[in-house]
Amino acid sequence: MRTASTQAELRFLMSLVNDDGKRESTDALINDIVRMIDEGHQREQIERQVKHRHFGLLFQLARGRISARKRFTRWDRVYLDEYSSSFSTPPELPGMYRGGRRLQGGKSIADIGCGAGMQAIFFSLGHCRVTAVEKDPLRYTLALLNSLAYRAKVDVVHSDYASLDPGRIEADVVFSDPLRPREEGVRTMGTLLPSPLALMDFFGQRDYAFDLPPQMRWDNIPVDGGEKEYISVDGGELNRLTLYTGSLALSGSSAVMLPQGRVIRGGDPGEVGGLEAIREAGRYVYVPDPAVVHARLLHTVPGISDMRVLESGPPRRLVLTSDTEYSGFPGKAYMRISGSSDMVERLRENNIGRVFVRFSSSPGGENYSEKMRIEREIRGEGTAYIFKDGSGPFAAVEIP
Repeated sequence: MRTASTQAELRFLMSLVNDDGKRESTDALINDIVRMIDEGHQREQIERQVKHRHFGLLFQLARGRISARKRFTRWDRVYLDEYSSSFSTPPELPGMYRGGRRLQGGKSIADIGCGAGMQAIFFSLGHCRVTAVEKDPLRYTLALLNSLAYRAKVDVVHSDYASLDPGRIEADVVFSDPLRPREEGVRTMGTLLPSPLALMDFFGQRDYAFDLPPQMRWDNIPVDGGEKEYISVDGGELNRLTLYTGSLALSGSSAVMLPQGRVIRGGDPGEVGGLEAIREAGRYVYVPDPAVVHARLLHTVPGISDMRVLESGPPRRLVLTSDTEYSGFPGKAYMRISGSSDMVERLRENNIGRVFVRFSSSPGGENYSEKMRIEREIRGEGTAYIFKDGSGPFAAVEIP
């Protein structure tokens, strides 16, 4: 991974901050590199054609835009280094949710270790007053460029937070999305950079919001009275865990499902007890949203006591079943259309031509083999999902 930047590259990027025309022409050049990458050209071929003094930097920024184009509406104008595009930058959807709804306008926010500045930008667009602090010279400059791309009013400060006078930072809320160690068996708050615990000690009595690794265990979050907010995107991908403290904590935990904007809160997060495992699936199959499961709020779901466990494991593998249809289930709901022996016949009757396998398999790739076997025998236009119970695989269609 290319991470270091030369002083010449930093001066070049800062010149883009100060010169609108130069920034526009550089945007066009980076987008040309994106196009050539999409067309399958090798880096050496692109470099011979572009012939730019800072080609290595431009190539990295082009790859950052490729990574960003499904996550940001202004992807063709953002400036992201490889780390920012891969690990730390929040997608626009959860970023805008937090900036516009969760931390409502009028608040002053200090974003410590702001990286490329994207969350600070979304706070600003949500009508918050934002001071963004970043010690890395490259990411500080990227934050300036991204603020211009979004026309956001962000005061970006090039400094280590420990060099600041905490009493002079006017902020109702201190936010941080700290760096995560690349390889760590058990995630803890003390190993994040900057450490949320160190920030709370440095800035004192304020409200805090910290992005934490979504898989972090609760007993490794030693903050009393905080709210753990889990965000999922597009019906099942767990995207964010944010810890809120002070007046920002509205419940013990919460689950936010985007883009629907659905929020589930619970006064006392708890585990679902007493759900029996069952060998035979009922008429309906339910896959809970992982945000609800991670927030330990499954017990608040209407009808949960009537459901049985068809498959369990990691949260994304929790599959429930019932003979009753429950509208508004927080997650995916399916209606069974076949058994095991008549599956192909029922798929043909329902005009199904594509299937997705939704049961766990061995490392040998049973899922893919099952998918290919079934799809060779059907020719429809619809989509079905293949689950598995004690009698074998069966088909179900998603309930809108």
